[in-house]
Amino acid sequence: MVSAGVTAICEELHLRLPEAKILLIGIFPRGAQADAGRDKIAGVNMELAKLDGTRNITYLDIGKVFLEADGSIAPSIMNDYLHPTEAGYERWGEAIAPAVKKLLGAY
Repeated sequence: MVSAGVTAICEELHLRLPEAKILLIGIFPRGAQADAGRDKIAGVNMELAKLDGTRNITYLDIGKVFLEADGSIAPSIMNDYLHPTEAGYERWGEAIAPAVKKLLGAY
């Protein structure tokens, strides 16, 4: 299961670097329109969200920043409906900036 693998990686990071702060970002939506695949992603993200606040993990689900009002993904954001374009990366960066600033604030 995906969430078990991500959990194992986070646990290993914590063992090796116990003071490290981990920003765990939910799996992004994919596909031009909502479908069963997005439902599966939402289920995995619900499991990953349970890691928030444990072992210095901050979890963010920013998938909605890639979606248009009707739930579609515009080709200008992910031209193959999977990988972000430059505009998609801009949305990504803007969405995580507050959390990154907060996590780095202690340094």
